[in-house]
Amino acid sequence: MMILVTPKFCKQYTRVGDIINKALLEYKEDVMNGSFPDGHHSPYKISEADAESFSNELQKLSFDKAASAASEAVQKLNATK
Repeated sequence: MMILVTPKFCKQYTRVGDIINKALLEYKEDVMNGSFPDGHHSPYKISEADAESFSNELQKLSFDKAASAASEAVQKLNATK
């Protein structure tokens, strides 16, 4: 926790840093548990063929974990349609 000193001549209306920190922690939690982003929060769609091509290209570059994650993400998004 960071403690900041507000000069006496300043009026503090709110602690914006606390609000931002709370929002970022909630965002991180949603991303980590896989609830965000989902099909309702993304206007972008990718076809199965394009997803497969993308995954193959990642594998060619030895990005196996990324390829697997991309395939899983596409499957998850397609399941929410």
